[in-house]
Amino acid sequence: MLVTGGAGFIGSRCVDHFVAKGHRVWVLDNLSSGPKANIHEWFAANWPEQA
Repeated sequence: MLVTGGAGFIGSRCVDHFVAKGHRVWVLDNLSSGPKANIHEWFAANWPEQA
């Protein structure tokens, strides 16, 4: 599943929801309105060397 704007307020909540339901989620975001911190938990879990 691809979530565009996944670091924003609504997008990050969608990511949380889909991951909790067992979906594999990709996030595409330019971080213009949402900080990386909103998706840091999932980013760090999958790519710890870049978090």
